[in-house]
Amino acid sequence: WTLATYIIEGKSTRTYTGIKRMCYQSPLILRSLLSHLAQEIANYMIYQIEQGAQCIQIFDSWGGQLTPEQWDYWSKPYIQQVIFRIIVVMKEIKENMQLNSFDASI
Repeated sequence: WTLATYIIEGKSTRTYTGIKRMCYQSPLILRSLLSHLAQEIANYMIYQIEQGAQCIQIFDSWGGQLTPEQWDYWSKPYIQQVIFRIIVVMKEIKENMQLNSFDASI
């Protein structure tokens, strides 16, 4: 949500007028943007983990500007998308590493 807000508003804002308007006037475009951002954030976090990061953290600084219901709709699913992608990809990497280790010992 925070990155999408910066993209839509183009700067820091106190009113969040552009992004909130987009929620109502162009929800499909906003959902597409949020999904794209989630995918790219997940890819970058996976890269960080592969490079040795032992801890990653997700911030949604402007998520507090949403009501709980809005946050459940406009932010939470995309954070979940990031986490799910990381889990799936890291599980695949771990399984491949275990298979490679097993094959090397034969």
